[in-house]
Amino acid sequence: MVLSGISLVSLLYGVHYRESYTVKHKGVQMIERNRDVDVARRPSPPLLTAYAGLLFTLAALAVLYADRLTGNLLAAHIQDGYPDLSPSRIEEAAGTYLVYLSAVGVLGLAGWAITIRLVARRRRSAPWVATGLFIVGTAVALFDLLVRDTSGDTGLPPLLGWVGLLPSLAGLAVVVLLLRTSLLHTERH
Repeated sequence: MVLSGISLVSLLYGVHYRESYTVKHKGVQMIERNRDVDVARRPSPPLLTAYAGLLFTLAALAVLYADRLTGNLLAAHIQDGYPDLSPSRIEEAAGTYLVYLSAVGVLGLAGWAITIRLVARRRRSAPWVATGLFIVGTAVALFDLLVRDTSGDTGLPPLLGWVGLLPSLAGLAVVVLLLRTSLLHTERH
C-alpha cells in the first residue's frame, strides 16, 4: 500500500528516500530512473518502551481530567482533610492541583518526546538524557505521592498519586534497556 509515494511500513518503522540514478553507455545517457526506496527497520525495544511511557503519561492526564469531570476524588480528598473549608475554596484548591498536575504532565510529555527523538535517532546521549529525565520525573512523582499537607494527610488522593507514578516505571525500563544496549555496544568495540 502506497500513500503519497511513502509506504505505511516506512512511516511506522523505517526510513524513506528517493533514489535517482542514470544509466550511461559509452558516455551517452541512456536512461534516467527515479524510484522510491523504503528501508524497513524494526523499532528498538527502548523506543517502543518510550512510546509506552508517553502513553502512560497521556493516560495519567486522562485519569486526572476524568476524575475532575466525574467523581472529583481530588475535591473529596481535600474536603476530608479540611472539613471547615467552604465548597468554593475546595474547588479553588482542586483547580490549583489540576493546573499543577497538568503542567507536570505536559513537561512529562515533552520529556518523552525528547527521549523518543534521541532513541529513534540512535544518539549517544540518549541513555544519559533518559536517565536524567527519569530521575527528575520519578522524584516529582514520588513527591506528589508522598507529600503531606498541613492536615497530616497526603496532598493527593492515593489513586491519583499512584497513577502519576506509572510513567516512571516505563522510564526505568527505558533507562535499563538503553544502558544495557550502550554497554553491549561498547563491549563489542
